[in-house]
Amino acid sequence: MNLTKEQTEKIFELAGINIEYSGITSNDVSKALIKIEDKLACLVDSTDVNSSNAKVLIVDDLELSTYQLSALLKKIKVVPMVVHTKEEAISEIKKQKFDFIFVDLFLPDEEDGLAVMKFANEYRDEKNVDYKVIAISGTDDLNLVTDCFNVGVDEFVSKSSKWHEHVLKIVIDKSGPYTRKNFIRYDIDESTVTYNVKSLSKVDYVEELYNNIVTVLLTGVQNIILNLKEIKTFPVDYSKLFTDVYRKCSAAGGKFILLSPSATVKEALEFAYLNDVITVVDLAEEAFALLNT
Repeated sequence: MNLTKEQTEKIFELAGINIEYSGITSNDVSKALIKIEDKLACLVDSTDVNSSNAKVLIVDDLELSTYQLSALLKKIKVVPMVVHTKEEAISEIKKQKFDFIFVDLFLPDEEDGLAVMKFANEYRDEKNVDYKVIAISGTDDLNLVTDCFNVGVDEFVSKSSKWHEHVLKIVIDKSGPYTRKNFIRYDIDESTVTYNVKSLSKVDYVEELYNNIVTVLLTGVQNIILNLKEIKTFPVDYSKLFTDVYRKCSAAGGKFILLSPSATVKEALEFAYLNDVITVVDLAEEAFALLNT
């Protein structure tokens, strides 16, 4: 495994070993990797070890990331296919049947990562095959996260302190064929969650979203951002959703922000006399600027 200085230092950081880079030997790296594997093993309950027979494709150009993810999945008896480029990923998607496709956003730039995600989504629809596409990245740029959802990913896993548990849960909880979600949640940090909302056309969809938001707020989250870019129609009768979420966020000492609402949504806000109460922005940068004030 050829590692850069940054990757080597990251390995020792993850392993909890404090050592100067200039003094590191290949034996030290091996010991650090073993420690990381031991930590990953602790994330897997023994009752889950035989619970998944999923076929997984990992698309990432960094060997450290693919090592971490591969080691983690092997703990639940999943041996993933690993590729490093856009071209390799597209070739394998065409040749094999996968249950999950994990794509790092930067391959090494976001254009290639987004291209793989877009192809995987379009190929899934074209061939009527079932798999989930999951973006993985350490970015905190909400615009890039939104770009991933816009090309059809099912989930976005941020490389936060608990990203390993999130990946495990996705694979272990494998349940039937792919179904399009009405919203996708992205945990930005401990205080802020954003929802990329796909549909609010039925009362069941509104209730599902509201119940999820209430649960999230109970965990200590304060700020909720609803990305409504894809919502073109919205019955004014459902505007109580905005009132209730605004009150919940205010009670938690946080903020409720609507991102990129359509004219229809704005009309619903006006109908409920909320247009001067709830914060509305057009760009993600504006939302984050407001949260930091």
